[in-house]
Amino acid sequence: MGKLEDLVSLAREPGGVRIRTHERDGEKYKNTFVGSEMVQFLQHHELARNHAHAMRLMEDMLGMGLLRPVHCQSVYCQPPPPPPTTTTSTQRHKSKHKKTTQNTKKQQMRKEKKHKQKKHKQKRNKQKTS
Repeated sequence: MGKLEDLVSLAREPGGVRIRTHERDGEKYKNTFVGSEMVQFLQHHELARNHAHAMRLMEDMLGMGLLRPVHCQSVYCQPPPPPPTTTTSTQRHKSKHKKTTQNTKKQQMRKEKKHKQKKHKQKRNKQKTS
């Protein structure tokens, strides 16, 4: 077992965190504990260096799914953010190709516009000389 799993096991043993039925907003939650009691337990048994360390351990336990929040007002209960998405070389190639295609279309449109302007100018000059 890893360190965090061991801490959860210790907390569940007699003399650990009080696990009981809690009630909140009219709902009962069996076999639960209060997070602040776990933090106190970790500090009291010197399993955490300080309050911040105990909170980080709790956050890690939540992140690993060793603990589940029933109701939480702390930022530590928020699920961890999803890992950043990475683009594959194929996606980058497609994206680059799309940009290149868009740039080529813009360039083509500019050329056509210049060509039309040039033709129009030539036509006007012809009319003036005639």
